Order: sequence, then C-alpha cells, then structure tokens
Amino acid sequence: MKVVDNSKRVKVNNIRSDLATFSLIILLIVFYQQDRLNYLIYDAFIHNINSSAPEHTAIIEIDDRSLAVLGAWPWDRDIHAELLTKLTNYQVKAVGFDILFGEHSQSSKQQDLLFADAIKQANNVVLPIAPSKSHVGGTPELLPQPVFAAAAHKLGHVDFELDRDGIVRQGFLYAGFQSSRWPSFSLALAQTAKKELPKINSEITQGHGWTRREPVHVNYNLATNQSRLTHYSYIDVLSGRVERPQLANKIILVGMNGSAMGDQFATPLSAAHDTMPGVEINAHMVNTLINNNPIKPFSRWQQLLLTFIASFITLLAFIKVSAKQLFTSLMVAMSLAIISSALVFYLTLNWFAPISLLLCQTLLFGIMNVVKNNKLTLKISNLNYDLSHDASTELLNANGLRALLETTFDEGKEWQLFRLQVGKINGISELIGKDANAQFIQQVTVRLKALLPEHAFGLSRLHNTEFAFITPTLSERKTTALCNNIIKSLGARYSLAKENFKMPINIGVSYGKFADSASEVQAQALAALEHAQENILSSYRIYSNDLKAIIEQRTQIESDLTKALENNEFEIYYQPQVTAASGKIVGAEALVRWHHPTKGLISPNEFIPVAENTGMIIEIGQWVLETACDQAAKWQNLGHNNFRIAVNLSPVQFSQPNVVQNVKHVLEKTGLKGSSLELELTENAILEDINGALKAFKELKQLGVTLSIDDFGTGYSSLSYLRKFPMDRIKIDRSFIHELLDDKESQEITLAIISMAHNLNMRVIAEGIESEQQYAFLHENNCEELQGYYFGRPVAVAELEMFLEKN
Repeated sequence: MKVVDNSKRVKVNNIRSDLATFSLIILLIVFYQQDRLNYLIYDAFIHNINSSAPEHTAIIEIDDRSLAVLGAWPWDRDIHAELLTKLTNYQVKAVGFDILFGEHSQSSKQQDLLFADAIKQANNVVLPIAPSKSHVGGTPELLPQPVFAAAAHKLGHVDFELDRDGIVRQGFLYAGFQSSRWPSFSLALAQTAKKELPKINSEITQGHGWTRREPVHVNYNLATNQSRLTHYSYIDVLSGRVERPQLANKIILVGMNGSAMGDQFATPLSAAHDTMPGVEINAHMVNTLINNNPIKPFSRWQQLLLTFIASFITLLAFIKVSAKQLFTSLMVAMSLAIISSALVFYLTLNWFAPISLLLCQTLLFGIMNVVKNNKLTLKISNLNYDLSHDASTELLNANGLRALLETTFDEGKEWQLFRLQVGKINGISELIGKDANAQFIQQVTVRLKALLPEHAFGLSRLHNTEFAFITPTLSERKTTALCNNIIKSLGARYSLAKENFKMPINIGVSYGKFADSASEVQAQALAALEHAQENILSSYRIYSNDLKAIIEQRTQIESDLTKALENNEFEIYYQPQVTAASGKIVGAEALVRWHHPTKGLISPNEFIPVAENTGMIIEIGQWVLETACDQAAKWQNLGHNNFRIAVNLSPVQFSQPNVVQNVKHVLEKTGLKGSSLELELTENAILEDINGALKAFKELKQLGVTLSIDDFGTGYSSLSYLRKFPMDRIKIDRSFIHELLDDKESQEITLAIISMAHNLNMRVIAEGIESEQQYAFLHENNCEELQGYYFGRPVAVAELEMFLEKN
C-alpha cells in the first residue's frame, strides 16, 4: 500500500501553530494589558447583574430644568434651606449634599445662617469634603464653610478611584490628607441612616499626601426594568410636585446633573461614551453599603492559588487529549474559566479576574502543542500500518484489504478472493466471558495461517469473525479442496474457557477476471458468502453466472413476496411426529409452502432466506403461527386431545421485542393451550442475544409453551447454553440421520446428543427418518419421538386428518 508522507508538512504547520500561539501571548501581555481585559470582563458581569436587593436612595438632581427656573448656578443658599426643610418634613432618613459649600459664594451671611440652621435642625445632613488638586500655599482638603461643617451631622470625602482605563469601579471608605480619618460621603450617609453597619476594623493609616484605606467595589445593581436609580428634579421637589410617600424613609442625595456642570464619570454601566454624575455613583455606593453586597475581589494570594490550581487541572487535561483535540480542549478550558468566574461573581459577588488564568492556559497550550506534535510526527510514520491492520491479530483490516485489492486489480486479474464467516462468537461470549472472543479470534487466525496455499496473500480480519484472503487463480478442483479443508479445520471444536464449541463455517469465493473493479470483486465474494450462509450446515459458494442468476431470481422473489400473503398464496403443510415406542402420531410440524401464481410451488429454501433478509418473515411467521395453532385447536376439538403442533420461529422473528406478546395473543385468539404448542428455534436464533433469549424463554414457559432446539448438531452444539436455557426438547438434524447407518461419526454424534439431552432432563426428537433400520436404531437408543418420510411426508390439512383417523 502506498503511504503518503505528510510528516514535513505537519512539522511546518506545527511550527506555525506554535509561533502563532506564543505571538498571541506576547500581544496579549504587551499590547493589550491584562488589566484592560479583566476590566472588560468585569464590566460585562456588572452590566448584567440583577438582584432583588432594595434601593434605599433617591437622587435630587440640579438639572437643566431646575437651572432654567431658579437661575444660574450658584444659587442662594436659602433655596437649599427651603429644600432641606421640606425634606425634613418628609421624614427622610438622611440627606447628603454632594456640593462643596466653600467660602467663596454670592450668598449673603443671613442666607448662609438660614441654611446652617436648617442643617442643624435636620440633624441628618452629610456634607462633602474633597482633596485639593494643589495644596501648595493653600488648604490640602476642601472643607465646607465652618458654619455648615459645624451644623452637619457628618462630613465625608467624595474622592473616587479611577482605574487605569478611567472608569470608576471602586471607592475608599476612608481617606484624608496624611491621615485616612474621613469616612467616605456614602459611608457617612449610610451610617447616618442606619446605625448598625458591618464593623470596619482597620486602623487609620498615615501618609505624606492624600491617604486612603478600605477599598470597596461598587455594586451597580439595578432592577430589571431600571436604567438608572430613582431620581427627581430639584425644582419638582422644591415646588411640591414630588410628594412625601415618594421620599419618606429614603436617603436623599442632592447633586449636579446639568449640562456642563458637576463631575461626570465613566462607570461599568456606561455605554457609547455615556457618563454618570458623581452623585449617582455615591447613591450606588450607599445602596452597596446598606445592602452589604459589595463586589469582593479575591486577594492577590487567593488569585494566584486559584490560577495555579486551575492551570494544573488544565495541564492534566492537555496531557490526556490528543494533539488534534488540544485546541478544542483549550477552548473548553478557557470557556470554563470564564463561566466559573461568572458563576462565582453572580452567586457570591466575589470577583476572580480570569485573564491571568487564560494566559497560563494559552501558554500551556503552546508548550503541549510542541510536545504532542513531536509525538504526533512519530505516530504519523506508523499511521498507515495502524489504519490498515487489525490491532489484535496484526492481519489486514477492511481498509487494508480494500487498498490491496485495488493495487492487485490494477496489476492483473488472475487471482481470486476468499471471504469467510466463522460462526457467531458474540452470544458465546455472553455465556463464558468476554475474553473468549479474543481467544477464539487467535485460534482461528492460527488455523487459517496453517491452511493458506503457498502463494496466498492478504490474510485479513474484516469484522469480528469474518476473514478474507487472496490467492492466484486456482483450478476448480483446488478451490473446492481448499474450501473443504477450511471448513474441516475451522469447523473443528474450539476449546474456550473449559468449554468446547463447534462453529459453522461459510465461505464465498469470487474471481478478479469476472469483475470490472476491485470493489465489484468484494461485492461478488460477499454475495457468495451470504448465499452460503443460507445453509444451516457449513458450506461454500463460488460466484458465477449461475449464482448471479439466483441473486436476480431472489430479487424477483422479494418483489412477489410482498403480494403473496394478501393474495392467500401460502399454505401450511403438516408433517407427522410420532412416538418411537408405538408409532402413534402425537403432533405435527407446520411447514409453510408457497403456491406462486405463475411459477407453481416454490421451495421454502428459496423464499425463506429472502423473507428473512427483507424482514417479511415477521409477517409470514405470524400468519403461520396463528393458522397452525387454529388448526391444532380444531383437531383437538375433533377428539385428538393431546395433539401438539410444532412451529418454527426464525431468528428475525424471535428477535422482535413483542414475540412473547404475539404468541400469547395467538393462544388466546385460537383457544389452544400453551402446552399444545411447541416452538422450534435454531442455535443461531438463541445466540444472537443470550440475555434477551433467556428472558423470552422464561416468559414463554409461563404460558406453558414447549421449547425445542431445531437442527441440533449442525451449529455450535455446546452444553453451555443448554444448561442455561429452560429447553424441553432437542431435534437431531436430518444430516446425521441420513448417514446414521453408514457413518460411524454420525452414529457417535447422534448417541452423544441423546445422552446429553437425557442428562439435562430433555426429550429428543429426530427428523429425516426414511427407513426401518434408522427407526430401529433410534428406538433402541431411547430417542423418544421421530419425524420423517418413513412416517409421512408434509401434507395438507385433509390428508393429515386421514392419518389421524387411521392412527
């Protein structure tokens, strides 16, 4: 076989793949930083977060509409006093003015005092402080005017943390110049509104500039139908258009959201360059603190540990998969990393930044790609052998034989193909263990190798127990001799797990010179093999024009069979079964006959195999069963009370899941007792499915049906399954009876079957008795019942009734 060497191409592709992998890692690390990728994933998670956590805040916005009514900013502070008085009357929990009320103001002293008095009266107002952008020669902290600071319930800083991409994701609970003593604006509001909050145990930190501690990631939680937190226009609240129930028991945040006014920040919720006013970010932080649901990033060590564990698991997975599956495994591993991060985020509000893990997984992929592809290169050198040979026997497999046949066909046509089937080991394996299959295959292989002619080649194992080989064209005599030798050698007993088995052998032979292609030679050998398998005995068939004509005839039979049942072309003949002791008729076997409208009587040997191959045997078999049982019931009603009817079940019919129900239905419909029905099955039917057969047998026995092994001695002939199944009778095949008086081996086999059956408490019936001498031999050796031409041929109903009357 010609093998295409792709190793160089594979190496080049692998190198390119590895370079691409490492280049991707470098690009990710250098040009598209880890933090930025983590931010993108974090923001996507935040954007889709949704929970039932309550909203405790309401925002009062100094918006464009309020500015249009109340005038340009800054407003006189008595306006804020009026708003605060109204809010106090509304019984809000806390009020936070996110406005720096500094010294420089157009408001009069009286207006300032009025506002300060309102702050003091409310006793729940929080005012902001902020770090100075430059404290050289000035104050390092921007504080409210002393009169307002003194009146306020708390002061809180409004310093947000901008991540490297300019987005606000977190804030610090405490900050201040050289000392982190000021609570955040949102924490001060939360503490004012809710006396009990989770304790913060960290100590005040010291520093040279603006110092911060206790970072908290904001949970930008919104209800499903919300695009923003609850907010009202300043002028609407001031004018009374917002009523008390809308604000009562809320934490109020007052701040800027007018055009080109106030601080605006990008947040994870921002889309298309939108921003969020600082007052709204503070409101989100207030809700986060009161609901105690901040996003909690894993610590550095936790992150490293989880990344290491997940990377190690990924490495183990990469080690187990093939090079071809490596990229798919990487995609699965990376997907699992992101999905796991998302699950942890949404279920526990913990944030595991996955990019470092994804980079580790990609790096491991690159390393394993190099390692595995080096191994792959070695495997490729043996690939053709593996693809074309059977692993257990090292013979050619179906692929190898196909390629060899094509090469051989191109070189000439003076050769022939032998294709053979050696029994069915599957059912036997169920009886004596799975190892029996391997032992059996090895024994067959050894026997076959010893049988092959000198110039034979291409010995192959195609499917389980199907083999093939090629020889130069042999004479008809040599071909026949070789087939007979194979049947004799491979048909001899096999010793498997301390049990002895005989296997039926079937062979199909085809010639290269009679075909137009290698595939046609294969098809012809298979057709010959299938024709040989129709014989219950071991046999061979050589493909020829005669066989071709038979196959074409089968095709016509198949077509005609579809109409035969509905046209009442079938008839049942009955062959008597007698007791050996008295010769009295005790029953009959039902045998179907086909009266073709143009071809006359067609032999069952011609149409039964076709019916089995097409599945039509199921319908035909059911008709035979019902008709035979109905006739047996009629004979019993005529006084033949103990008359028994024997009906054959084909392997196809017996394999149907409803076979027991069908039998039960027929017995109920015809009124025949189960004990008057005997079902005959071949060894093949039983060994197709051992466990299924055992179940069916037990259910049939519950109906009282008698079970019989048909054609015993022609197939596997082993005690193993006889011990296992509740069989009542063994039928000795006619092939042994035919040579009973002339062949010592046939006598020995017959006597062995009788003895074995009796040891298992089974009765014996022999078929094919044609002479007084055969009758005498079987009677003397305790064969209980007999069937054959000596007692009567298969006959129609009327003729059998005459036999019964005479009997």
